[in-house]
Amino acid sequence: MDLNTHGAVVDTETVVDSELITAGNYNVEIVSSEGKSLGNNNGILCEFLVRIIDSGKLFSDGFWVAHDNPKSVEIGLGNLAKFAKACGHSGVLKNTDVLNGKKLNLEVELNDKGYPQFKNNSFKPFEENEEVKTEKTVKKAKTEKASEKTVNDEDIPF
Repeated sequence: MDLNTHGAVVDTETVVDSELITAGNYNVEIVSSEGKSLGNNNGILCEFLVRIIDSGKLFSDGFWVAHDNPKSVEIGLGNLAKFAKACGHSGVLKNTDVLNGKKLNLEVELNDKGYPQFKNNSFKPFEENEEVKTEKTVKKAKTEKASEKTVNDEDIPF
């Protein structure tokens, strides 16, 4: 079937892999952003697709930039500003495409349905993320520490 004749294209490189993402701190890279009209509340969500740098897994979440509820917009724009600042953007943000390819650190929490979402106010610049450790790094450190103990314990005279 030629999907193109129906205006449908499937990009296997950007499949959202949300079911395997757990809550925690992640270094991410922004893949893309787009405005999505959602619901019947005149809501426009600025949705970001991000890739977790260590695993390559993708997920999306966003910020309300228009909504019938002004408080939703206030919170959304405030968090979008913090998100952009963590990416290194300064000044006025007029187009979110300038954030594509930028890296940052953020905390992921799971929503009521078990899908990953950005935790508000958790955005940090990528450079400050040295404390974020991959599972491999933690296991390697534990293994090295265990082997160090067995070798060095016999050398200690007390």
